[in-house]
Amino acid sequence: MKKLFCILLTLLILSHSKAGPLDEDYGYVDVREGAHMFWVVYHTELPGDWSTHPLILWLQGGPGVSGVGYGNFLELGPYDINGNLREGRWTKKANLMFIDNPVGTGYSYVDSPDLYCTNNTQIADDLVTLITSVFTNYPDMQKMPFFVYAESYGGKMTADFAIALDAAIARGDITSNFQGIAMGDSWISPMDSVNTWGSYLYWMGMVNKDGQAQIDAAAARTQEAVDNGNWVEATAQCSITEGVVETVTYGVDFYNVLSEDSNAYFVPNPDDEKLYSYFEPEMRKSFFRHVKPYPKKVGDELDDFMNGPQKAHWNISDDVTWGDQSCYVDYNLRGDFMKPVVESVAYLLNNSHIHVAVYTGNLDLICNTPGTYRWIENMQYNQKSRFVETKREALHVSTYSNVAAYSQRYERFSLFTILRSGHMVPIDAPEMSLKMIDIITGYGNETVSAKRKAEVAKKLHKVKHAKVALHEAKENKETKETLHETAEAIHLIKQEAEKIKEKQKQVKQTKIKKK
Repeated sequence: MKKLFCILLTLLILSHSKAGPLDEDYGYVDVREGAHMFWVVYHTELPGDWSTHPLILWLQGGPGVSGVGYGNFLELGPYDINGNLREGRWTKKANLMFIDNPVGTGYSYVDSPDLYCTNNTQIADDLVTLITSVFTNYPDMQKMPFFVYAESYGGKMTADFAIALDAAIARGDITSNFQGIAMGDSWISPMDSVNTWGSYLYWMGMVNKDGQAQIDAAAARTQEAVDNGNWVEATAQCSITEGVVETVTYGVDFYNVLSEDSNAYFVPNPDDEKLYSYFEPEMRKSFFRHVKPYPKKVGDELDDFMNGPQKAHWNISDDVTWGDQSCYVDYNLRGDFMKPVVESVAYLLNNSHIHVAVYTGNLDLICNTPGTYRWIENMQYNQKSRFVETKREALHVSTYSNVAAYSQRYERFSLFTILRSGHMVPIDAPEMSLKMIDIITGYGNETVSAKRKAEVAKKLHKVKHAKVALHEAKENKETKETLHETAEAIHLIKQEAEKIKEKQKQVKQTKIKKK
């Protein structure tokens, strides 16, 4: 009996560790002539028709980090690279879409160097083209509640993509039940992040006053380049500031300040230096920090997997090498890297109907929580005073008894501060991530309901106005008809009166003749 129990237990463990394959759709879209973008959608595990459940698009950062690779197999997708089901997989809550963007990232590629994106507007336009194509070919996706979640530089891309997508929907270019965005630890206001590195590390006890002063001085030089509109120089100065941070903290992890792992990937080996020699030195360092944000062993394993079995599974051409062009993506966006998109977030809040969520891991340094709070406080958002006045709520999960996160919301804007988490919230706080999805999905549904109620009220007002106008017109018509009938009667009476007068005249003349 004991032996049988052990066998059953083993089978149960195996059944939960190895994945039965989820349905998936994938392919390429030519977003421009010579620019080929790869995407994949996993169908949700939720019961029933997949089209009745939300669709979440995940946008990775970098720029140049593969969402199809890193975000999918190392963060929040259904499987890891060994085919095991991930406990914190987002397919538990929704259909899940990954895109390798901008073009040149991951499996996406360009035929000519002049086709790489150089700014956020181009990235947004390419994403709208892809979504339009995919939704047209898969009509079920058109009716799914659609949300865009993002991390790091992906949040910056999301802000302008959401504006472009909302406009395309309004024009009738695409049909989508677009309900909201969620920007996680995002590069929305680069200088608000950079200018708070020093104070954040000081209050975390990771630098003394001298260390903070060195970081602040380097940040000031970055700010000067931004103020002068020298955007490429600003990107270089930002990388120099990161170098100062590494020096005075003895190698703090930019993505989780309490990480116990070393950041060996920050120091490229000689072969890497030679391979990326076209980069300016500081740009090259920035590339290794942000486009390869994982230890070398993990990176090599993912690279082998994406260029081996997974490449064969998705029928990717032998001519395409996963990650081969990512460095060029980062390089071509160096003039846009330090530009803020706070105004884009404000535009969405002031002019669209979608829900806008921001979430921040309190152990993240690169896009730290104080910097996130700062740009929100300075944002020109019409309802900001109402948002500031709303009560902050504590959120809990089953993993531990203490507070897992704080949330604050007013109407279409919400802010989540995720505790015990760094930059990669799906990895550091998987249960809280799943809970946050439920909350934001609910907010999106409320937003759509409110929008529909407003549209219905508007239509009812038009109907009421039309009824009043019709009634008035009817009354006017009846009045005109009455006046017309009266005028005709008067005219007839006059005619009869004239006839009577004429007869009386004739009778009088006849009497005179007889006399």
